[in-house]
Amino acid sequence: GNVSNVLRGDGTFAADADTAYGDSNVVTLLNAFGSNTITTTGIVTVGSVTLLNNAKIKDTAGDAVSFGVNAGLTSQGNFSVAMGYLAGTDTQGTRAVAIGHFAGETSQRADAVAIGSQAGETSQGVAAVAIGALAGETAQGNNSIIINATSAALNQTTPNTFTVAPVRNDTSNIAEVLFYNTTSK
Repeated sequence: GNVSNVLRGDGTFAADADTAYGDSNVVTLLNAFGSNTITTTGIVTVGSVTLLNNAKIKDTAGDAVSFGVNAGLTSQGNFSVAMGYLAGTDTQGTRAVAIGHFAGETSQRADAVAIGSQAGETSQGVAAVAIGALAGETAQGNNSIIINATSAALNQTTPNTFTVAPVRNDTSNIAEVLFYNTTSK
C-alpha cells in the first residue's frame, strides 16, 4: 500500500499519521512491506542499504560512494567512487574511480580511474587510467594509460606511458610517426 509521511522532521520513520518508528524498528517495518515498492518524495538519510544479494549502497565518510558486494569496503578515500563486485575493496585512493567487477580492488592510488572487469585490479598507480577488461590488472605505473580490448591481461609498470592493444600493425607504412611494437606494446 501507500505510505504517507514516510520520514518525519524528527528523524523517525512513519507508516501512517499515528505511528512513528525509530532506527531500531525500521528493519522490522521494511520487512513487513515484503516485495512491495517503497516510494519516497523527500530525502532519506541512511549510511548503508543492503540489497538481497548482499550488495550494499553506501555513502561513507569523506563523500565517498560505493555500490556492490564489498565495494569500497576498507579505507575508501575521500571523494572516491567504487561500483561493482569487490570494486575499490581495499585502500582506494582519494578521488579514485573504480567501476566493474574487481576494478581497482586492492591499492588503487589517488586520482586513478579503472573501468572494466579487473581493470586496475592490484596496485594501480597515482593518476593512472585503465580502460577495458584486464587493463592494468597488476602494478600499473603512475601517470600511465592502458586501454585494452583483448581477452588477456595488458599490464605496463613503467610510469608515464601509453599502452594499448590491439593496434593494427602496418609494416608497409614505415615512414609513419606511430609505430607498434608487438613485443613491448
